[in-house]
Amino acid sequence: MDIFTWSIPFVSEKVTEMLYGILNPSLEDGEEDEEIDNVQLPPEAGPRVVKIMHANIVLADEGNSQRSRPPSAGTPISRERAEALRRKVQSVGRLMRVFKTIREENELIVQLKGCTPGDRIPVGLLIQGRQGLKNELEKFQNAKQIDAMNERRPDGAPKR
Repeated sequence: MDIFTWSIPFVSEKVTEMLYGILNPSLEDGEEDEEIDNVQLPPEAGPRVVKIMHANIVLADEGNSQRSRPPSAGTPISRERAEALRRKVQSVGRLMRVFKTIREENELIVQLKGCTPGDRIPVGLLIQGRQGLKNELEKFQNAKQIDAMNERRPDGAPKR
C-alpha cells in the first residue's frame, strides 16, 4: 500500500491515534522514571555527573533567557493544567473514534460500489444509513454465493 491509495479518513484516523499516544500519559513511563532515579552510580562517576548536570543547567538557562521558562519536570502540575491536559486527551480520543467510524463507513461504501454496475450505489441507500449499506452488501454476497455454481469454469472440452 502506498500513500497515494490511502483515504483521507484512514490518514486522519492514524494521525489522531498518534496524537492520542503522544498526549496520553502512560503509567509505564512513570515507573521507568522512578527506576532511573533509584539507580546507584559508582563513586568515581559522581563528579562527572555533577559536572554534566551543571553544564546542562547553564545551557538551559541560556536557552530559556530568550523565551519564557517552562515548568521543570520535577515540579507538580497545577490542577488547572492537569484538567486542561485531561480534556485534550479526551477530545483527541473522541476525534479518534469519529475518524474510525468515518473510515469504516468509507470502506463499506467502497465495497458496495465495487459490487454494483457502473460503480454506483443504488439511489436512496445512503439515507438508510450504515445498516442499509450492510444489508445491501449482504444481499450481494448472498447472490454471489448462490451464483457461484454458474461462474465455474467448464470441466473440459465437450464430448462428441
